[in-house]
Amino acid sequence: MAGCGCLPTLESFTMCSAGTCPLHAVTAYNQSEFFNLMKTFLSGKPLSDWMSMEENHSAISPASIVTVKGWSISGRFPVGICSYLAKLRILRVGYNNLYGDILHSIVNCSQLEQLNMTSLYLEGMFADFSKLKSLKVLDMSYNLFRGDFPMSITNLTSIELLNFNQIGELKPWKFPKTILMMDLKVLILTCCMLYGPVPTITGNMSSLVNLLLDGNFLEGKIPADIGLLKNL
Repeated sequence: MAGCGCLPTLESFTMCSAGTCPLHAVTAYNQSEFFNLMKTFLSGKPLSDWMSMEENHSAISPASIVTVKGWSISGRFPVGICSYLAKLRILRVGYNNLYGDILHSIVNCSQLEQLNMTSLYLEGMFADFSKLKSLKVLDMSYNLFRGDFPMSITNLTSIELLNFNQIGELKPWKFPKTILMMDLKVLILTCCMLYGPVPTITGNMSSLVNLLLDGNFLEGKIPADIGLLKNL
């Protein structure tokens, strides 16, 4: 993450009473508290690495980028991240050994643009993604979610990359006839219990350059409309 100087410590704000702290002080306090929670509940990297992440949280204040992808950390990821990092835009936590109800907390981050949760092998049900109006990249591959596929993602008009590879615990589901993903460039729905006719996906998906649907239970002929996708 890009650096912007040392993050203020919790002690910097001990003299502020409720309702009297300036907004920037409250924001910095929340950020510091969240990173302290991460250091408390997660393990697997030296403390110096956690301090480096905290001090170099972003060139933008408040912190908008959290990237711990592939850090080989383990533990319960702190819930309520949106209440600590209100301006969070990018969250990458894939390839770690995390547990807890991470997803249902994250989907309240209304300014989130990128969410990478690949290879966490999380269990549970998918959340409603409707609040993530600014989301451009969503990678939920290699998890163990069960129940219904989150159809709410098909109404996200800013989405550009969608990866639901290897989520085989879902109920069988069909691709909806109407979607609003006009800017979608990459669609990966492999091995995720998709069934029925091969979806006709032209129209609003004219920007598509990469489409993967293998490992499912699709039937019938490939629609001729797919041939109209000039960028595919």
